[in-house]
Order: sequence, then structure tokens, then C-alpha cells
Amino acid sequence: MPARSEEDKPCLVETRQGLSVLYKNRYLYSKYNPAVGIERLVESLEIREATLVLCFSPVLGYGLQQLATKMPQNAFMLVVEVDPQLMEFYDTAAIPAQAGFFSARQLEDLYKILTRKNQVAENGVRIPPPGSFKYCVRVDFSGSPALHQAEYQAIHQTAELAVANFWKNRLTLIKMGRLYHRNMLRNLALLPWGKDIPAAKVDRPILVLGAGPSADDTIQQLERLSLDQRKNLCLLAVDAAVPALLARKLKPDLVLALECQHTIQQAYTTAREQQLFLLADLTSRPSILHEDTGFRAATGNNGGAEGTQEASEQNCTGGMTAFFSTEFAPTTFLERLHRLGLVNQLLPPLGSVGLAALEMAILLRKSGEIPVFVSGLDFSYGLGRTHCKESFQTRGNLMRCSRLSPPGSYESLSNPTTEKREGKTGPVYSDQILTHYAQIFMNRFQGAAKLFDLGNSGLDLGLPQLNFATAWEKLVPQKEQNQQASLGCCTAAPLQLATEDKRNRRKQVEEFYCQEEAMLKELRDGLSQGGISKERIRVILEEADYLYLHFPDGYKPSLDTSFLKRVRSEIDFFLKDIAIGKRIVARK
Repeated sequence: MPARSEEDKPCLVETRQGLSVLYKNRYLYSKYNPAVGIERLVESLEIREATLVLCFSPVLGYGLQQLATKMPQNAFMLVVEVDPQLMEFYDTAAIPAQAGFFSARQLEDLYKILTRKNQVAENGVRIPPPGSFKYCVRVDFSGSPALHQAEYQAIHQTAELAVANFWKNRLTLIKMGRLYHRNMLRNLALLPWGKDIPAAKVDRPILVLGAGPSADDTIQQLERLSLDQRKNLCLLAVDAAVPALLARKLKPDLVLALECQHTIQQAYTTAREQQLFLLADLTSRPSILHEDTGFRAATGNNGGAEGTQEASEQNCTGGMTAFFSTEFAPTTFLERLHRLGLVNQLLPPLGSVGLAALEMAILLRKSGEIPVFVSGLDFSYGLGRTHCKESFQTRGNLMRCSRLSPPGSYESLSNPTTEKREGKTGPVYSDQILTHYAQIFMNRFQGAAKLFDLGNSGLDLGLPQLNFATAWEKLVPQKEQNQQASLGCCTAAPLQLATEDKRNRRKQVEEFYCQEEAMLKELRDGLSQGGISKERIRVILEEADYLYLHFPDGYKPSLDTSFLKRVRSEIDFFLKDIAIGKRIVARK
């Protein structure tokens, strides 16, 4: 056997029928006929249309060209190598011209690359846009993946998750896409009077509190703390957990608002005059983010009377609001808002308000040394109760109970996807959607620095588990706090926009509304009366993709007559929302 190279580096080895690679005392190809094994494997493959083929570590390129000839026209090859020491053996000519290539440098961004438009691989090949793939297949081209099993398995799972999430998000967009965008067009009017997200400014431990049953114990522990002790912790709660906190006279420092539907208003029924600071997605329910009387005045929805009141700068609790947006879909509309500076903070599409809250906490903490605790993110439920006590979901169930309908939420168990699973401390019930959220949680946050789970029930989150007392004693520094801090969780200067910034932002929003209105009217008149070119229609459809993203076939624009008729019927809805936004921003 040839001697190993110094420090066990890979080296080429001449065999009877071609070159092989010796690495870590192991041949990455056969030492008798290096190419035959992978060529037989490729020959046996049946690649379906719309398939993403992950070609793992094809060091010497054997089988790549053979696979390229078998690929359907709408399938795509992605060549992946995680070991930098093997890169010197790659021959770029051996990688098919239509295949993308990724090395370890780009792999951290793989999910983003597969879920966004106009992405380019390391070798300059353009990645097909989201929606191009329905399947994901892994092919190991050498023995190297066996040396890096965890890394390649993670890449495979990430790619599968990106493909699966696109189609799951499509189902959400079909149902909710129109409402998302209508809320955004109304809420944009509030941007000049909002605050900035305090990114990287929270200098004390953060507790992210969801609304799952495990939040009950954490809320009890918080209730035992003195006011001075509470100031050593920044409490970031999801909106559904607000009633449970206020029932114990606990005021969260920050509340994450994500829900776009009417039902979430029940979470704020006890929050009037509490002056909560909301971190709100632009897709959130507008009546939560606008003070009620002002919103009715701006929309004309005040019982028939002429709207004469001033729209308030405050949210429905009397507090301030800072805006962000989730990238719920790879839309040109969101890209335009980000490019114009109207949306400065973008969070990935995680689906769950609890996941978004943890993502926000990581964004807020001043450094990776600041610990973040989570509780109430259970992604499961026990018999009879799906949320913590005093949440509007639990209280609603109690209010509906009778002798014939006992208290509890047993209808959740009738979900055909609900299964009994092993939780942290015993069996729990979880359905397909909640289990999917738990998987996203583990893929995204497992291994992140200074993240700890305080929840005593629910599915395992892959984080170190602590009880509240241990976390408080060991990880929460006991120090005197600045009573004048602008947020109670941040020692930074006040984050209110300056008067000049407000004026400039207001002008920017007004100009956006006017330009958007003119563009939609141009398309409406062109589709109704003619006189507009197909090229111009295509440009407007690309820019205003909110007009059709909620169509079942709306993940890409079309010039078919049936498609354009449906687009024409949507324009009036969005023109109305733009008009409401213009009235709101004009009244302030």
C-alpha cells in the first residue's frame, strides 16, 4: 500500500484502471477500478422531472457527465464538497456546464439560496427559482461523505426542508397571501411614526415566552420575583401569551405580533392602557397596530359618520410599535420595500410566532454571550389543553363548556395527523404542523450559542434544558438597572425616530403609495381597454406580484388570458387598500 502523505492529507493513487484518492487511510474510490462503482450507480438511477440532485463529493468527477445526460430538462444538479482539502483535486471541466457547485464557503447560506430568486452558485451557474423542484435526491459520488456523515446529512436535510417548505408555504399563501399583502399596504402608513427595532442593543438575558402549557410554570416563577429582580431580565412574549402575563400583573418588555387574522384581537382585550411595546410584522392585523378610534377614522369605518379624528401613533395598548417583516415568500414586492428602505429588518419564513420570537431575540441581544431562554414553545399539547392558562384560547374553551361539552380542547386530538410522541418528561400529542415547526426549530437553532430551554413539557427542542432557579442563579447577572432606559430591557438611547426622519419617511411612504397606485391603474386600464404591451404587462406583474401570489398557480406570472382576468379582478381590492393607507398617512 502506498505510504500516506504527511499529516494524512489526501493524495492521488495510480490503480490498474485509473486514478483513485487515498485519504485518512481510506480509498475514496475502488483501488482496482475507481470509476466502475459510481458509473453503475448512476446507470441505475431514475431521475424524475423537477428533481434537485445533490451530487456529494465527486472528487475526480467520475459519473458526473453520465448523470448529466440522464437529467430531465427541468431537473438540476448541485455539486457539493465540504472538505477543503479535497478541493485541489477538482477539475472544473469535469463539472457539467449546467450544474451548480458549492464548497464549504457557501453552505451556511444553502437554505436561503434554495428559497430565493436570482441566486448564483459558486461556479457562476444560476440556481433555478423557488418552485422549480418537487423532489430532492442524494447521490454519494465517492467515499468522502462517509468521512463527513453529519455535515452531508445536514445538507441533505436542509435541501429537503427548502423544497418541502416552498410547497407548504404555497398552501399558506393560497389561503392567506391576499390578506398578508392587504395588511402590509395599510400598515406601511405607520412606518414614519414607528420606532426602530433595537437590534444588537439588549444587554441583559432575554426570556422568550410562548403560549404553550409549559409557560405556566415559568410565569409562576416570574411572579415570585421582585420588581427590581425582574429588571435584570428582558421578557419577550408572543402576543397569545399576553393575557396570561397580565393576569399575574406581569408586563412584558416586548411583544411580538405576527398574526394577520381577526382572532388575534382577543389576545389584547385585557391590554388596553398597558402601553405594550409591539415588535410587529407588517402583515399583522391592522386594528392591533392602529389605535382603534384613529383607524376607524382613517378608514371611514365609524358607524357612518365622517371620519374626522386624528389617527393615533399608538397601538391598541397605547404603546409604541417597531416594524419588521418576515420573508413569507420570495416576492419582488418585499424586495422593493427592502431596497427602498421601508423594510429594514427581514426575518426568515419560520411559520410560527414562537420561532419568529426566538429569531428576534437573537437579533436583539447585544452579543452572543447574552443568554436567551425559551419557554412555552412546546409544539405539542396534553389532554384537554393546548395553551397556557389565561390565554384567550384556553379561556375561550372554558367559556364554551357545558354539561354536554366538558372543558378542554379535545377536538385537537381528532386531527388525523395527531400522534402520541415522546416529550421531554413523558408522552405528548403533536400534529403534523407542530412537528414540522419543531423540526425547523432544531435545524435552525440547535447548537446556537447561549440558548437554553426552560420548558418542562413538550417536544425536545435540541437545546440544553435548565430549570428557572438554575438559570436565574447562574446566568442572570444581579445588578442595578438604569431606571431611565427606553425599553426596560435595553440601556440604549431612545429609539424614536427624529422629527426630520419622520418627515422624510412620511414623504417616502406617500410617494410609494402614489407610484403604486399609478402602476396598478395603468395595468387595470390596459387590461380593460387595451393599449398596453405584453412587455409592460410582464414588468408590472413582476413588480406587483402580490396581485397573484395567492392563486394556486401564482408562483410565477403568466400572460394567459385566464390568468390576466383573475389579476384584473384583484386590482380593485389592492387599490382600495392603497387609498386607505394614503388617508392614514395624511391624517397623522
